[in-house]
Amino acid sequence: MEEKTGARILIVDDDGGVRELLNLLLEDRGYELTSVDNATDALEHLRLHDVDLMLLDKNLPDMNGLDLLRRLTSIDRRPTVIVMSAHASFAAADEAMKLGVADFLVKPFEDISYVLERVQKALAG
Repeated sequence: MEEKTGARILIVDDDGGVRELLNLLLEDRGYELTSVDNATDALEHLRLHDVDLMLLDKNLPDMNGLDLLRRLTSIDRRPTVIVMSAHASFAAADEAMKLGVADFLVKPFEDISYVLERVQKALAG
């Protein structure tokens, strides 16, 4: 599958290690990356910048990631979203999918190449 070089990706996770891992995975592939550690900063970034893909942690310190998804209706251009969670459940994944996410990934990531594959697939549409 061909990568969409130059795609703008917003990483939203309060875990600095996860943000660093995702940045390392994606930075050499031509993606334009921004990382934030809370939902408030994510919403502000989305209001000011076009984003192609958002990698969104389900549990953030200031707001549940799924609540952030519900607020995206106020954003003119909603990005494709992949939700990530260390506390995954079928109910959470089902709710995320009903909110229109492209994918739901369980942390910790056991196979980092799988994460890259899911990002590429989400960007390809």
